Order: sequence, then C-alpha cells, then structure tokens
Amino acid sequence: MLKKHKYGWYEHISPNKYNPHIWIVNEENVTIGDNCWIGAFVVLDGSGGTLKIGKEVSIACGAHIYTHSTAWLHVSEGKKQKVTRKVTIGDYAVIGANAVVVMANIGHHSIVQANSVVLKDVPPHVLVAGNPAKVVKKIA
Repeated sequence: MLKKHKYGWYEHISPNKYNPHIWIVNEENVTIGDNCWIGAFVVLDGSGGTLKIGKEVSIACGAHIYTHSTAWLHVSEGKKQKVTRKVTIGDYAVIGANAVVVMANIGHHSIVQANSVVLKDVPPHVLVAGNPAKVVKKIA
C-alpha cells in the first residue's frame, strides 16, 4: 500500500515469508537465493531498485541493506531526487551483525565485518571492516 509523504509516495513495509522479524521494503524488487540465513531485525530495501541476494548468503541480526538514499532529497527540501542503485549480494557472502550496506554490491565469498558501513562495492573473496568499510584482507 502506498502512503503519502511530504516529498512523494512511499511503500508501506509489509509482512514477509522469510522471517517475521525482518522488514522487506518493496518485496517485489527483492530476490533471495536458496539456503540463505537472515537474522532478526534485518532491513532489506528494494525501494530504490532491485536487491538480489545470492545463494547461501548469511545476513546477521540487525544488518541493513539499502538500494536508495533520501539524504539529498531531504536536505535540499525536495529540490534534489532520491538516489537509487541496484544492489547485488554475491553467493556465499556474509553480512555481519548491525552492518549497513548503502547502495553497494558485495562480491561472492566476501565477509562484511559486524558494525561496518559499506559505501563502495566490495570485491569477491575479501573481508571488509570499519566505517567506512575497507578491505582488511583477502580470503582464499
């Protein structure tokens, strides 16, 4: 159900089939591969475009994955548009507890350390950590 906001319409968060304690925004834009584990209090945002989560992905409790940002929309008093991007989480990736991924792709077999903030694409087979997240080491 669409609801009106000062700067436009937004999609109401609805119940989902994956975990009763997560929010999937615009579920029709979110695909989740086989054998994924998604912890409680996760936000999966498809409101900015497609969010594709590969197979065997683990997303720990409290993680947020966004396909949009409304920061410029709000600080410009609606003069600028919201920023959107398609996001892909590669197969066998791990997103740690309370990590935030903002319009960035995560490569297959990569780990996002708990409490990290990812603002740029993460290549395959690496561990990233920090705010902003940076590559800490390569994973074999």
